[in-house]
Amino acid sequence: MGIKITETAAQTLVTQIKNKFVYQINETVFSYLNKVGNKLGNNQANILQLKDLIIALDDGMDLATNSLTSINGTASGMATALEELKTFNSATQGNNTLQSISELNSSGLQSARSSLNSAADNIKDNINQVTARQTRLNQLYGQLNRAVNQNNRARVNSLAQEAKSEIDVLQSQTKILSAFLSAFDNSNPQINSLSNQLTTANNRLSSESSAIRSLQSSTNGSTAALQSATSRAIQTNQRVNQNLGSSLNTSINNASAAIDSAVASMINSSRQTSAILGSFNRVKQLNNQALDNAISGNKLIANSANKLAKQLTDYKDDIAKISSQLKLTSDGDIAKILSILQSDPKLMASDLTTLFNVKSESIYRVATFGEAFAPSYMAVSVWVGCTMLISVLKTTVPRKKRFKSITHHEEYFGKMLLFWTLSLIQTFIIITSAIFVLHVQVTNMFMIFIVGAFVSITFSTMIYTAASLLGNLGTALMVILVALQLAGSGAMYPVQLNPLFFRIIQPLFPFTYGVGAFREVIGGINISSLTVDFFFLTVMSAIAILIGSILKIRIVKISDKLVRAFRETGIGE
Repeated sequence: MGIKITETAAQTLVTQIKNKFVYQINETVFSYLNKVGNKLGNNQANILQLKDLIIALDDGMDLATNSLTSINGTASGMATALEELKTFNSATQGNNTLQSISELNSSGLQSARSSLNSAADNIKDNINQVTARQTRLNQLYGQLNRAVNQNNRARVNSLAQEAKSEIDVLQSQTKILSAFLSAFDNSNPQINSLSNQLTTANNRLSSESSAIRSLQSSTNGSTAALQSATSRAIQTNQRVNQNLGSSLNTSINNASAAIDSAVASMINSSRQTSAILGSFNRVKQLNNQALDNAISGNKLIANSANKLAKQLTDYKDDIAKISSQLKLTSDGDIAKILSILQSDPKLMASDLTTLFNVKSESIYRVATFGEAFAPSYMAVSVWVGCTMLISVLKTTVPRKKRFKSITHHEEYFGKMLLFWTLSLIQTFIIITSAIFVLHVQVTNMFMIFIVGAFVSITFSTMIYTAASLLGNLGTALMVILVALQLAGSGAMYPVQLNPLFFRIIQPLFPFTYGVGAFREVIGGINISSLTVDFFFLTVMSAIAILIGSILKIRIVKISDKLVRAFRETGIGE
């Protein structure tokens, strides 16, 4: 019965904490999270797109920095050539020197040829990256097909997500290369063919990305639907292979040769006198303002490309770190997080509070409820024993001649020593019988008798002082006090679950510290708790002695009148 009462008390305490504290906190937190979730939900598509863009930026970082470096070199070369043209144009307004024209034009074209060859090499490197990624994508499709045949849905979903990432990177690379090639002369068939080939591949990659998303959606459907979606994705990839296969390297070689051939032809032509004169006449028609604008424009392009390349390099590690983390997070996980944030705050608070369970861990274990109740039993026994002593023994000395010389203080302290002695004997009997007759567990045999002595002296001092000052009225007050202490000291039931009145007066009861001290020596000693109990028992004894020694003389006449009036009623002595 006692164990059930204790378990019920613990469960009640946990329930109150859960309902009044945990629920309110959860509801408040999820109210704010709900607002954030609604805002993020409205921008879910943008969030997913931003995730894909960051991953694509990381995968295409080398391509972007190489392209910017190439643009910087080309623009710087063009600016240098234009400055030389401007200088020569100004210097030859009145001097038609054919040799100077030939040397100047040849030097500028040779510089341009070097820059364009460098750009072509960068394009080749990027094309090789595209081809390598397409090969990796083909391998992924092979693994994906095997996973579908094995009906391994988790593996299919993982491979599909990895394939989608590769497709996104390929789209980014082909788009950048196509835009770069469009800056050249579109009338050249080789360059135009390569640009068109990359544009077609980019469009087919978009279709392949849609097929992969359809495949991801089919992982929760039937096996037939999954196989059909896989087949469509593989067919789309085969069409992409037609554009990004071995023919791509042939196209870039042809385009590079066409670019170099065009520049070489210009250099040879510049060595011919007629071409030099024609070029010189056309250059002469340019005014200084047009040349200045062209020069400043190329310098601006070169500086901007250089700054952007440096900034991308500075943030390269951070972007790579973020990208690697985003690759581990699927679009489905982000959607689930947003759906949780948009949930009803009250429902989420209620669900979380149900996770709160009582787990009993005994720090100072007591085997039975009887042994757990022994501290309360001992404290009540000592108090009742002291009260019985007051009922049996007188608190005053006989009114005889031989005692007339005894002062009130001598009477008070002399009788107190008698009550202390008898109470200590009673307490010794109570503790001994509890240990050897009732077999109550004790962790420290010596300390339980020390605790018993403290409790006995404190209880007997308080009860004796009340009876000595107020007579039978004081005894009655002590009987009433024992009832209050049983309810309000935590001796029977956790005081935290009692009404507020008992929680307020609980520290004022000697039972609180007497029962606490007995519990320490029975269940297991906690030095700090036992020291507090000893301290307050000593303070209460000292206060009782101080009150008794001060008021004994002052209220002796009043107490004598009360005793005589009580006797005259015939109710008692």
